[in-house]
Amino acid sequence: IKYGKVERGVLGVSVENLSPDLAQHLGINASEGALVTQVVPGSQAEKAGIKPNDVITSVNGSPVSTSADVSNAIGVLRVGSKVSLGILRNGRPMTIVATIGQRHEESLSNTNHPELRGLSVNNMDAGSPLYGQVKGVQVTGVERDSEAYMAGIRVGDVITAVNRTPISNVEEFRKALGQSKGGVALRVQRQDQVFYVVLQ
Repeated sequence: IKYGKVERGVLGVSVENLSPDLAQHLGINASEGALVTQVVPGSQAEKAGIKPNDVITSVNGSPVSTSADVSNAIGVLRVGSKVSLGILRNGRPMTIVATIGQRHEESLSNTNHPELRGLSVNNMDAGSPLYGQVKGVQVTGVERDSEAYMAGIRVGDVITAVNRTPISNVEEFRKALGQSKGGVALRVQRQDQVFYVVLQ
């Protein structure tokens, strides 16, 4: 209400569940937690010193059992606030304090496709229910008077292809749009449902 929009906090890491098999093969002496698989360059996580293969064991003192625990805890924190992370690195426990960054959504209002105006997308992240299951870009915003909304696209949908070109991130999405003349057919996945939406 105060800011007129939802500001989701981000840390700048990709994480996955630490299974016993994975821990054994990576030589990690832990039974649960969230394994850092990627640190986004220039992110608050990188600035704080978080590294790939770190295991996040707690967020602000609350134990972490799965990657979803990290995403849920970070997502509700205010942008600019500090977060204390319990980390296990090379078998040594440590604490890292990081600053919560702001998610930058990619607005499509400046594309050559006016029918996509009012639609915002972002790369898939661990907060999406389809994360790790499908490749594409997730819809983070749809203006109610836009063609995309009237065609049936909703927040949370995942766009997996433009016309017949599969896409896995925002860069590929924009490239595919650039190769399309006139209207576009978007392949959309919503939970277990897959369908096409034509905008022209």
